[in-house]
Amino acid sequence: MQLLDPLDDRIKIKGLAWWNENRPDLWRLPGNSLGNMPKGVRTQAAFPSDARVCLKTNTGNLSLKVCGVSDETRVGLDIRIDGVFWRTCALPVSGEAEVVCFEGLDRQNRCVEISLPYRRSLHIAGFSVDEDTEFEDAGGSKPTILLYGSSVAQGVGASRSGMSYLAILSRALDMDYINLGFGGAGKGEPEVVELVSSVEASVIMLDLGKSYGMQDGDAYCKMLETFRARHPRTPLVCLTPIFSTRERWDSKYRVLSDHTRIVMRDAVASRVANGDTNLHLLEGLDLLGPPHGDGLSVDGVHPNELGFAKIAEGVTKEVSFFQERVKDRK
Repeated sequence: MQLLDPLDDRIKIKGLAWWNENRPDLWRLPGNSLGNMPKGVRTQAAFPSDARVCLKTNTGNLSLKVCGVSDETRVGLDIRIDGVFWRTCALPVSGEAEVVCFEGLDRQNRCVEISLPYRRSLHIAGFSVDEDTEFEDAGGSKPTILLYGSSVAQGVGASRSGMSYLAILSRALDMDYINLGFGGAGKGEPEVVELVSSVEASVIMLDLGKSYGMQDGDAYCKMLETFRARHPRTPLVCLTPIFSTRERWDSKYRVLSDHTRIVMRDAVASRVANGDTNLHLLEGLDLLGPPHGDGLSVDGVHPNELGFAKIAEGVTKEVSFFQERVKDRK
């Protein structure tokens, strides 16, 4: 076996817009900006949600040396080979460990994609592959979906990495993706929106969910204005909050949920009425509503894999850009 440096250019890191600036840190925002970010965003930015390690190689054995793992969850690394799920590799609670992705496979070229966790910090110290391993370019340019928002956008609730609705949607459409969901902190703060809106993408999705809180519509309207100024012709897709069972039993939470939906609907309707024809509103209750309770995770608020798959399916059906992408693939 040979040990490869985590910065070896033959290994690609995807889904991190500021990777070249931050590496080897797997942060989702530039390190020099974190001190200016709200605490919730700063904390969540350290989690490499929906980032992927990609390599094209003929190695029959692959393992990672990881360290600095922390958080209350034990979601591991999802491994996909040639686009097909292989297995999930467990991560240690903390400290340094070797994580075996696979061993003893036939020696043939394969594309390997390793999905990193949603709510755990992680540092990759190195990769182990066969001594005589050959590599091919694991890059390739694809249209990119950028998602900014809350914990639902981030993928919280999935028991496996790589199973957010963004990841499911993007794999189905053969697109790259960047997940800038910040659990509990998708509030549309100007400093966050200014940074997120600087990322280039083919489609931009905004799913602030109930993290937006009881703010009035000003922050949401200003967010749309900022994104449209930076991306005058890019499709913008706004999602209102999905259903959660807590709305049935908690009147304050129900008021919050209704408020955020109204704010988002009104903000989008105003811009559409003023001529923004490339702005789309998706009702979260249509994507995952009261009849779809089995699509929620154990907390009754965040989706599970079934729920995320249903959301991805609904987004594909409702957004013309994605429908065209499906036709192009066929």
